[in-house]
This record gives sequence, C-alpha cells and structure tokens, in this order.
Amino acid sequence: MDERFAIMTVLVSLIVGVVTILKAGLEHFKRSKTEKLQFDLYNKVLDKFGSHQEVMAWLQSEGSHGILKAIEAPRPMAYNRILNAVQAGMLAVVLGAGFMAVSTQMPTPDYQAHQRVAAGDPEKEWMILHDAQRDREQVAGVNAFGILLLTAGFGLLAGGGASYYLSRKFNLINGEKTEQIG
Repeated sequence: MDERFAIMTVLVSLIVGVVTILKAGLEHFKRSKTEKLQFDLYNKVLDKFGSHQEVMAWLQSEGSHGILKAIEAPRPMAYNRILNAVQAGMLAVVLGAGFMAVSTQMPTPDYQAHQRVAAGDPEKEWMILHDAQRDREQVAGVNAFGILLLTAGFGLLAGGGASYYLSRKFNLINGEKTEQIG
C-alpha cells in the first residue's frame, strides 16, 4: 500500500470520527437542556398546586394540553434521519465516482519507451519494471478507495429508501402515531 494512500485514509477516518463525536455531543447538549427545561416546568406546575386533586383537574383542562404538548420531549424526526442518510449516500457516491475518475487520469509514463532505452542494462530494466508496478498499485489503490466509497454510498441510499418506506408504513412521516395494541 502506498504511504500517501494510507495517510489519506487515516485523515479521512479522523475527520469523520471528529465530526461524529461533535455531532453526538451537540445533540446530547441540546437534549439535556430540553430535559432540564421540562423538569423545571413540571416542578413549577407541581409547586403551584396545593393538592393532587388540583393537579388532576388542571391536567384534564384544555389549557394544560397546549402547554404539555409545547414542552413535550422532541423525538428524532424520521425526515431528518432519512435526509441524513440520503445526503451522506449522495456524498459518498459522488466522492467514490470522483476517486474512480481520478484513478483513470493518473499520469503513467510510457514504460515501453523507457524499456527500449534501457535495453541490455538489467538494473535499469528492473527499475523501470519496479516503477511500473508501483504506479499500477497506486492507481489500483485509488480505484479501490473509490469503489468502497461508491458501495457505501449506495448502501446509505438504500437505507434511506428503506427508512422512508418503513416510516410511511408506520405513519411516522405524516406526524400521526400508530395505536398501540395491548
């Protein structure tokens, strides 16, 4: 494996890892802040009423339904997850196709002309063959990386499509909740 290819793979992996950790941290911060606000509001509501009968009467009133729905814990939207998968899939497909296109355009010297010049000198012939093999390996490495990205992209697109289908089937996309049996 070429050293540059290994460095590129490590850098891409590090960037993806850092972005994933940052995204998870921000989502956790947002969720914990929302939960703290809900907790504080529930405590204030409970402190305002003297007995549980007053709380129950308030909960059955129309005014409480609007407030409780407004502070309801946000659930991950099906649209967001589907769109994230589709966006990542499109990006991976485009990057994979780009790497495959770059691998076809990588410059490779005319080794046959070099071999004619080095004819009779075994050391020069070996160097030319060695260089040709190294260049073929570099092209194959870039092409393989492109194929992996392309495959991952198509997998993410298929996952997004499956998520969309299942979300529609379970009425998650329309904002409706399915009734639970039991």
